[in-house]
Formats: sequence, C-alpha cells, structure tokens
Amino acid sequence: EISLGLVGSEMCIRDRVESVDFDNEQRVAEDDRLLRMSNPDLELSLQRVLGEIQKTRVRLAAAETGRLTGANPQASSDEQILQVELANLIKDKSLIELQNRELTVTAPFGGTVFLNDPQKELDIRPVQRGQLLCQIVASDSGWQLELDVPEELRQYLRSASAGGIGQDVRYLIKASPDRDWLTTLSQVDSAVQVRKGQLVCRATAGINELPEADRRPGTSVSARIYCGRRSLGFVWFREVIEVWRKFKFAWL
Repeated sequence: EISLGLVGSEMCIRDRVESVDFDNEQRVAEDDRLLRMSNPDLELSLQRVLGEIQKTRVRLAAAETGRLTGANPQASSDEQILQVELANLIKDKSLIELQNRELTVTAPFGGTVFLNDPQKELDIRPVQRGQLLCQIVASDSGWQLELDVPEELRQYLRSASAGGIGQDVRYLIKASPDRDWLTTLSQVDSAVQVRKGQLVCRATAGINELPEADRRPGTSVSARIYCGRRSLGFVWFREVIEVWRKFKFAWL
C-alpha cells in the first residue's frame, strides 16, 4: 500500500487540482494518470522565460550580423555574452517544464485506488506539499491486519508459544460486526510506541478468508488474540490483579 501525496518539486499553496481521473476502488495500471494539477506561478514563469528566450535570440542574431559585417566592433564579445544568457534561459525553461510535468500524478504501479468520492474531495481544490491525496494498493500485495496490543498485555503474548507468532486471532470488522473471521499472528514488534496517547506494540496478521469486498485500507477491526489457558479465576479477575500489581509496585 502507498499513500500518494505531493512530493518531488517545491509545490506551493497555489497548486490546485484541475482534473481527477479515477474513481474510488478503480483498478489502474502503472503510469496511469490519477490527477492533473496546475500552478499559476509556474505558468507565468514559463511565459516570462519564453519571452526572454525570444528576445535574446533576436539580439544574438543581430550580434552575429554585426560580427560578420564588421559594423559593430564589440559584436563578438556581445555574441558570447548572449550565447551564455540564452543557454541559462533554456536551462530555466527545462526546469519549469519539469516542475509542470510533476504536477501530473500517475500510478507508481498497478493496483486499486482508494478514496471516498474523489471528485468531491479533490476536484478544483488547493493542495499543499505533503498532503495525502489518495491510497493505492498493489494488485499482487498481500493484505494484513495491523493490531495495536496495549503494552500491559504484551506479557501474555510473550508467554504464548514463540512469543505469540502463530497464535490464533479472531477479529471482526466494526462496520459489519455480524460475522467474525479467523487468522494467525505473523509478527509481533518488540518495540513499544505511542499511539493515541497509549503505549502499544504493533502486531500483524495475514488476511485470507476475508472477502475482497470487505478489504479497505484503514478499516477498523476489533480482535482477540489467543494467549493460552489460565485459571478461570484469573481470567475473570485479570484486570483487578493487574491494577493490584501496579499499586504494589508503586509502593515498593
């Protein structure tokens, strides 16, 4: 999965989307055009440089004529100066044209594009560099669950076989909770990170049974990970026991 945003050239807030060439969940091939943007500043700069190139070529032709006819003693030095100026203007023109080409966003690979109501979200809208525009998932990529396991519960994954790898995960999609699905853990990160103000470790699991129609980037799920067997009393009063352990540790 990749999130497409404004990268590459230094685009300013005056960039705006001129055309949206995809629909939500549309399949695209590599290099298919997704968006076309415009920048009035670049357009004005290109017209200015084209005008300067035209004037410089006229002056250069006059200097060449003066050198060949001998009418202007300094024509040779003027010709050399104008040739340098023309070369620099042509480089400026090439740079502006490159920046204009980068205003067209294309698919980096074949896949499916996801963005609810692209026309409403993007059409004729100003955009900034780094702004998320859409998401595209490669056709041959495998889908997976990304689960945030609270740090205080990570110990139960550690106590499971192989640190939790291969443990059963039963999950349901919050938007359609009428059925749950089964998979297994494929990876558990050892590092702890802060997400939404909570210490968590990231665990991932593959998706096999879930229908294609239910696979969406960013879909929220609720999951339960099997961590072995414990006594019934511990299962019932686990949270009370954990609070007591924290309280006891704080007074040590």
